[in-house]
Amino acid sequence: MAEDVLEELEFEALRASRLERFKLQLLRSSAGKRKRELSSLFSSSPDRLNRKIGKIMERYNDLARDRDALRLRSSDGERRREASPLTPTSCLTKCSLHGREQKKRQTSLVQHIYNDEALRSRFDIKMWVWVCQEFDVLKLTRKLAEEATESPCGFAEMNQLHRIIAKRLEGKRFLLVLDDVWDESLVCWTSLLIPLKSAAPGSKIVVTTRSAKVARMMAFKMHQLGYLTDTTSWSVCRDAALQDRDPSIIDDGLISIGKSVAAKCKGLPLAANAAGSVLSIAIDRKHWETVEQSDLWANNEVIDHTLPALLVSYNSLQKPLKHCFSYCSLFPKEYVFRKDKLVRLWLALGFAAADGESDAEDIACRYFDNLVERFFLQQSPSYDHNEQRSFRNFSNTDYTNRYVMHDLYHELSEYIAADEYSRIERFTLSNVNGEARHLSLAPSETQSHEIGEFHAPNNKYMNESQYPGLRTLLVVQRTEHEDGRKTSSIEIPSVLFKAFVCLRALDLSNTDMEGLPNSIGELIHLRYLSLENTKIKCLPESISSLFKLHTMNLKCCNYLSELPQGIKFLANLRHLELPRMDNWDVYMPCGISELINLQTMHTIKFTSDSGSCGIADLVNLDNLRGELCISGIENVSKEQIAREASMKNKGELRKLVLQWSRNDSMFANDASSVLDSLQPHPAL
Repeated sequence: MAEDVLEELEFEALRASRLERFKLQLLRSSAGKRKRELSSLFSSSPDRLNRKIGKIMERYNDLARDRDALRLRSSDGERRREASPLTPTSCLTKCSLHGREQKKRQTSLVQHIYNDEALRSRFDIKMWVWVCQEFDVLKLTRKLAEEATESPCGFAEMNQLHRIIAKRLEGKRFLLVLDDVWDESLVCWTSLLIPLKSAAPGSKIVVTTRSAKVARMMAFKMHQLGYLTDTTSWSVCRDAALQDRDPSIIDDGLISIGKSVAAKCKGLPLAANAAGSVLSIAIDRKHWETVEQSDLWANNEVIDHTLPALLVSYNSLQKPLKHCFSYCSLFPKEYVFRKDKLVRLWLALGFAAADGESDAEDIACRYFDNLVERFFLQQSPSYDHNEQRSFRNFSNTDYTNRYVMHDLYHELSEYIAADEYSRIERFTLSNVNGEARHLSLAPSETQSHEIGEFHAPNNKYMNESQYPGLRTLLVVQRTEHEDGRKTSSIEIPSVLFKAFVCLRALDLSNTDMEGLPNSIGELIHLRYLSLENTKIKCLPESISSLFKLHTMNLKCCNYLSELPQGIKFLANLRHLELPRMDNWDVYMPCGISELINLQTMHTIKFTSDSGSCGIADLVNLDNLRGELCISGIENVSKEQIAREASMKNKGELRKLVLQWSRNDSMFANDASSVLDSLQPHPAL
């Protein structure tokens, strides 16, 4: 693809500028195998680039000839209708009902209140306007006028409609329901509500929406509808199953089965209603047991009932959010997402870009929060607090940042993903669609500890032409394998890295792999690399040629003994996740200070070895945030600390841990003076 070639040209320019600066220094300070590995970093590949550019030009010329033959013009194609201009004004007092999904489920409570006889004496006029996704101010204002006057309205000018509404509501108390609101632009809504200010005090506006942002924007009071209890889910499910039949036909045995089916709905009314519709096909034990034992969300009846409603929510998303949601299909059902991991994967794929005011990572975090606000993701309630405490010290994991996706939304993500995203449960490429751009290997429960060799179809040699567009390769473990507790056996042949040269994200976490081949350096487009909880002992120097890498996750790599000498070349690195153990002993080379974009590095260790990193390597790392643990303080003088650490400039740090390798009174008494020398910023 042209995109890949452009990035490769950018890579070559970046390599030339980075390596020339350090070439002599690196080669002089290395010997043996390391020196040979480092030498390979300086080789160039202009011939390969020339061939790729030639192929692109051939394709471009073919397209140009087709364009001329078809007499196509740049103006051909469908044009989008321009939105009408909006007039800003002030808003009235409102309350909002923030719901979960389908209109019928979301507004049933409001419909009950709207039709209550007791409200007749409190309001002079009641109006109900269904807004939905297509926001047209003129069209909605006409609907509002028709509701207020209870008659058709043929006026086409906004001023005329405003006068009609204002005159009808003048001095009267009204109840207005704006149902199924999606538009998040305040200026649009203020324009719609201009004529309502003529009404009497005590008038009420109720907004129903699936967007928390809309609810916050429009309401002084927000009532968020939570998920149903299992008891209520069964009630919804039972009513849908009965369909006006005699309730006595559901005996105690069927009730027990029905409650089990309802529990699978996990509190989602839409799912409970769909499950009830499936049960209604036959009110007998055999059919209900079949439904209970099957994958409910693979049932065609359930899909027919639910996907159209969920697609409304999906279609309301902005294009980048649609990519982010579809990406979640790579993970199995009931997978527990870590926000930081998912955000960094999205960044690696270019789903978020800086906009001049916020950097790409902040925007990706907003995308994640938006999916949570719209119920595509929800905070995980499943982690056992006792289990969290028992593993907290070992894994140093933030358990407050865990999210899950309801099975129905997961089914939607797979439906949307189509051929672009592929998840397989056996480690063989024979199951992979050649058009897939994102691939995950998710072993089933029975495979989790015994996974065979990752191989190509019919054991053929894998090459670049077989999977030219693959951007993601993830080994996805189930929840119980995370956090350094269990791993899976997997053999990764070095040819894999030659086959998937366009990878942007590679995650081999929670496997038994002990090393990476030198061919890892050929993945020049790689942005995200995770080797968390593997048995890897050292990284090849070729990894230093991954100049676009922004995340390298080595958490729980307790066998790791050293980082590559050329790590200083990774100028775009933002997150360097290292093992965090009291007895962790790893060689960290000097030059870390070159990683000026680094935001995450929880651990740094100083030693007396020549060539290892020292206090001066902290001087340029002013973007560090969160926590930093500095060990080996005894190897640095107080004068060096004051002069070279530059801690006062690291304003995003929130926690600083200092560790001495010796535990005696001399070093304990020295702690206070070391802190004085560090001069940390006041917010620490």
